[in-house]
Amino acid sequence: MNQNLEEYSKVIYVIWDEGTLPIVQSELNKVFEVIDDVTAVSFDTWIFSPHSGYVIEIFHDGEVRIGLKKNIIESPLKRGI
Repeated sequence: MNQNLEEYSKVIYVIWDEGTLPIVQSELNKVFEVIDDVTAVSFDTWIFSPHSGYVIEIFHDGEVRIGLKKNIIESPLKRGI
């Protein structure tokens, strides 16, 4: 991911599991610089990039998952079929 950090560093959103906390807009490299502070805010943290189509899930037990966007297929229900 370091090779393409500039591509992945466009606009991202930091989301925490506590509903009263704000969603923060930033850049990925800035979030990584202070990742310990970001994850200390609440138990579970998500870093979402609508532009690049990925989400990084950081769970309270230290587990990290990365989800990447695949081809999006429209549901027949959405088309009214």
